[in-house]
Amino acid sequence: MLQYQEINQGIFDRVEFLKIISLMDSFFKFHIIEIFQSTL
Repeated sequence: MLQYQEINQGIFDRVEFLKIISLMDSFFKFHIIEIFQSTL
């Protein structure tokens, strides 16, 4: 039972990590577009 819980926690941590990565990715893309537009 404990092992199952640990596996679940690992999956949850990975999902959270991926969410953060994708949030950062879209945030940076948005900023790059903004910076690019302001230089034109």
